[in-house]
Amino acid sequence: MCRHMVMVLPYCASCDAMEELISTNKGAFKNLGEYEIINISGVDARKEYSKPDDIKRKIKECEENNQKTLTLTVNRMLTGSTVEQWDTMLYFKDTASPQEYDQSIFRLQNQYIRTLSSENGFIKENLKPQTLLVDFDPNRLFRMQEQKSLIYNVNAKENGNNKLKERIVEELRISPIIMMNHNKIKQVDATNILEAVSEYNNQRSVSDEVVDIPVDLSLLNDADIRKVIEAQAEFNSKQGLIIEPNQGDGDDFDIEEQADEKEVNENKEDKSSENYSETKTDDEVKKLESQIKTYYQILLFYSFLTKDKVSSLDDILNTLEKYDNQRIAKNLYLDKGVLQKISDRMDPFKRSSLDYKIQNISRLASDESVAPIDRAMISIKKFNRMSESEVITLSKVCDEMVALLPEEGLIEIVDKQDKLLDIASKSGEYAVSLYKRLTFELGYSHEDVRDIIYSIPTSSIAYEFTIRFYEILNLNTDNIASRFNAYDLIEVKDENGEVDNTKINNLLKQDKTFSEITLKDEIKVGDRKVRFGAIIGNPPYQISDGGAQASAKPIYQNFVLIGKKLASDYTCFITPTRWFAGGKGLDEFRNQMLNDNTIKELHDFLTPEDVFPNTNNRGGVCYFINDENKIDSEVKVVTHKDNQVVSKVRRRLLIDGVDIFIRDSIAIQIIKKIFNDCYDENFSSMVSSRKPFGIESNIIKTDIFKQSSDELNEPIICIGKNKCKGFIEKEHIKSHKEWIDRWKVYVPRANNIGTELNDDNLNSFIGEPNSICTEAYIAVGSGKINDKSSAMNVSKYLTTKFVRFLHRQAKASQDASSKTYKFIPIENFTNESDIDWSKSINEIDEQLFDKYGLSIEEKEHIRSSIKDM
Repeated sequence: MCRHMVMVLPYCASCDAMEELISTNKGAFKNLGEYEIINISGVDARKEYSKPDDIKRKIKECEENNQKTLTLTVNRMLTGSTVEQWDTMLYFKDTASPQEYDQSIFRLQNQYIRTLSSENGFIKENLKPQTLLVDFDPNRLFRMQEQKSLIYNVNAKENGNNKLKERIVEELRISPIIMMNHNKIKQVDATNILEAVSEYNNQRSVSDEVVDIPVDLSLLNDADIRKVIEAQAEFNSKQGLIIEPNQGDGDDFDIEEQADEKEVNENKEDKSSENYSETKTDDEVKKLESQIKTYYQILLFYSFLTKDKVSSLDDILNTLEKYDNQRIAKNLYLDKGVLQKISDRMDPFKRSSLDYKIQNISRLASDESVAPIDRAMISIKKFNRMSESEVITLSKVCDEMVALLPEEGLIEIVDKQDKLLDIASKSGEYAVSLYKRLTFELGYSHEDVRDIIYSIPTSSIAYEFTIRFYEILNLNTDNIASRFNAYDLIEVKDENGEVDNTKINNLLKQDKTFSEITLKDEIKVGDRKVRFGAIIGNPPYQISDGGAQASAKPIYQNFVLIGKKLASDYTCFITPTRWFAGGKGLDEFRNQMLNDNTIKELHDFLTPEDVFPNTNNRGGVCYFINDENKIDSEVKVVTHKDNQVVSKVRRRLLIDGVDIFIRDSIAIQIIKKIFNDCYDENFSSMVSSRKPFGIESNIIKTDIFKQSSDELNEPIICIGKNKCKGFIEKEHIKSHKEWIDRWKVYVPRANNIGTELNDDNLNSFIGEPNSICTEAYIAVGSGKINDKSSAMNVSKYLTTKFVRFLHRQAKASQDASSKTYKFIPIENFTNESDIDWSKSINEIDEQLFDKYGLSIEEKEHIRSSIKDM
């Protein structure tokens, strides 16, 4: 063995890099330095080895000269060709295909015989009685071995799941696997492979599992299946399963068809669409593939949610008659008739892969050999997003938030048997974290806590996941709201149309079974009430207000206020940070929060991906705890960025003279030096409001917007999004016509300063006289800039790190209204200014630093906080 080796690498460039590495470090490689490198997949490899025979001839010549060889390849010579001398393969290429993996290994498994002659006759010598595969990723080898056995079983028409271990045992008998562990060699058995694969699978989300299932486009040839598939959201889109989070009873898919209808559908031929996918464009096919994956995801959800053990699509069909499963199927919008058709029509190989994932997910939830809390912790990692507004909070984040609840306070809550409530449960994630802390850390028994953990799900799907985790932990499922969801709470209004926190408080505190409470219950004066010691949760963030998504209405503040009314001691929430600076519907809430002395600790995440991967929370997120017993104004503020704590201070949230929360503690010192607590005169007075000329962005798509001024009576230059330049008639300008003939500076209405995105520039540019802009921009200095020179100076000013840093302090999202310029001082932009505007941007920054007496630390903080242009 190891005489003529082949190394399988991921890319052609990898082959060139490996050749260079070994060739220039022969002394460092004790054994590889003895091999002649034959690079057959590098960038220039085909010039030397244009045909397979050239490669074979080269290796044969080396063998005749007693020279060892190491062939570097990606795919070349791994299918359809055999190099008889190859006896060892080093595998460095990641693959999800057992066929590709097996085909590569098969290149070694040919006979290599030499015939020797003597006076006694001929003798055949086997020159490679053994061959060797070396894979430096054991998990990959185990996964491929498992998948190869599954495929064999499908070919043999055996149950792919039940016979899996038997087939792996047979495979290992033919091709034993050994592994190195702590410098000891150990032979691998079937149990080792299944355990390793199981552990690997436990670290993967349901989305990861879905990606592994091959898409069967032939299912779309059936009209009924196609109708269901085309109703799905695209896989892993922010819409999730597109089931309205506050949807109650309505037109659901039937659990089961009537017998006669079922018979008609089974006999129905849909000949017009036998090859439906072939009638679609590439983009349409990609969308359909994505929608099929979403449907696969729903099937895996069902596999987890049902208490029955299921190993296949047929098992799912056989369990749908049970009462609990009918409810689950209804909430997941699963139709039995469509499922039966999928079962009948699906390609057997693709079906086997789906069945296998169904079994894995089902086993995860029902494996009684694993302790309930461990099962819950492993399972909860499987799920991420259910719908656009339902993103499951990471277990790590839930644990950190639950850890903010004081130990002595939790002990008092448990001892009094007060209640702990997750006000917006998606999968019982906070219930699991609460249970874990109470039992593991504080040492309470299961019986002490099983009846005090309550949850209000956000939707019917969230209800199913929440109840499943309660069942795994054997918590009291009657403590889950079933007659209403979290969204329904904010529909409880007073006579003024405002959310009625007092009424909600009285409804939820009724001394009756929580699952039987409705939001229409009559509350009688003097009725006994339960006590909620702590409210925790990740509330829904927004709902559409009928316009575009960007203008959706925030609602998370309502849940924070409901929680404060409801809780006797503590509330702990995670929300976007947009309330820091107020904005749409948040100004009153911001004022309440900044003046709330009960906020004890606030964790501010400048990079929201740390908390919610693959979501859009521009500006960041935060979580905080309110302690009703706290009275002082100082708050522990912890700032996080890129999974690191970058600041930890005790400070007041509200700064004198400032009506927003400034996240950066050093920025507070800088702003105080600039304004000396007098903020009346600032740059926001030079910045227009939205739609400075009353022109909407979409005008550039209308006939009003012209590419030429030739046919216009009074043409005015109009600048649209992305600096799209055209002309419109003056008569279409609705406001500030007096600014048309003045110099000004245009700045995009939205920018990435103050968000986690890379481009932190204002991207300003000069607006000439006889020009206007659409609402994509705001106008700066209109009516206050007298010449081109001053306009250029204003634009330069907006480019400095000094300005961009100060602008950042008033922003909590991409929105950049005039209010976000409030911490920027007004300068003299003429040539008589105390700032020399002819200098470079860096030099102008230094002049501004010195003008306002910034310390070395403050200067460096600004430089390091803002990127160079």
